[in-house]
Amino acid sequence: LQDASAFYVNWTNDPPYRIYKATLGVASDQLPVEEIAPAASQKLLQALGFMSTSESHPDSIFYAKGPATCELSDLDWLILEMHYRPELKPGMDFDRAVEILENLYLGRADYDPAAEEPSPAELRTEAAKEEERQAVEKDQELWQSFGLELNPEGPRETFYERRADIDPEFFERGLKLYEEVAGSGEFDHDNDGFVKKWKDPIHIYVDYEGEPNPAVLDTLDRVVMQLNSLKLLPEITYSMDENEAYNIHLLFAPLDELTYRM
Repeated sequence: LQDASAFYVNWTNDPPYRIYKATLGVASDQLPVEEIAPAASQKLLQALGFMSTSESHPDSIFYAKGPATCELSDLDWLILEMHYRPELKPGMDFDRAVEILENLYLGRADYDPAAEEPSPAELRTEAAKEEERQAVEKDQELWQSFGLELNPEGPRETFYERRADIDPEFFERGLKLYEEVAGSGEFDHDNDGFVKKWKDPIHIYVDYEGEPNPAVLDTLDRVVMQLNSLKLLPEITYSMDENEAYNIHLLFAPLDELTYRM
C-alpha cells in the first residue's frame, strides 16, 4: 500500500506482454469524499497502461507533485491516443514504438493509418458532453498557443487526424510524457523494453464496502464514457455485479479492509 490507495497489476510473462488482471483499491476512510473519485479515476488510467508518474509535466493528471484530479488535459488525451494506436502492438519493442509515434505525428510516417480499423466508440450522454464542454472552456486558454480544440460533440476526433493544424511542439511534449508514464513501472521506474496495453474489451467490477457513494459512481460513469469516446481504446464497461467476468477489480473500502482483500 502507498498512502491511502493500493494498486496491483498482473502481466503475462510471455509475449504479447499485456495486462490480464488489475486490482485497484481506494481507502475510502482515509480520504475526504471529494478526493475519493479522483483517486479512483487516476488508478483506472494507470491500469490502462500508464504505470509511472511524470516529474516534468504539471499539466498532466500523472504529474507526481500535483494535486489529485480526475480531469484529463489535452496532453493526457494525446498520450492515451498514442498508446492505443493500432500500429503499437502489445509486446512491441518500446523504443520502436516511440519511433513509430514520432513518424506518425511528426510527418515521417512509414505506416498507412487508413488501413487500420479503429475500435468502436460509444456516444456520450448529453450530461457527459456538457461536463466536457465546461472542461474545454477551462482548458482553452492554456492550449490556445498550440491551436488545439477538443471535440465535445459526438465521437472524439483524434489528434492524429488534426496533426496538420497543431504545433509539432505539442507532439514533442506528448512523446516525452508518453515515455515517462508508459515506459516505466509505477514504483521502480524501470523500462523492460516492451509495450504493455489492453487488447480486449475491459470490464470493471466495482466493489464497495458499505454504502456506495453516488458521487464516486457518477464520476466513474463519466470517466468511462469519456474514455470510450476515444475510438482507439478497447470498449470499457463497469458494474457492481461480482458474477460478471471482469478484468479490473476496483475496491472502495476502509484501509484495514484493503490490507487483506487486495
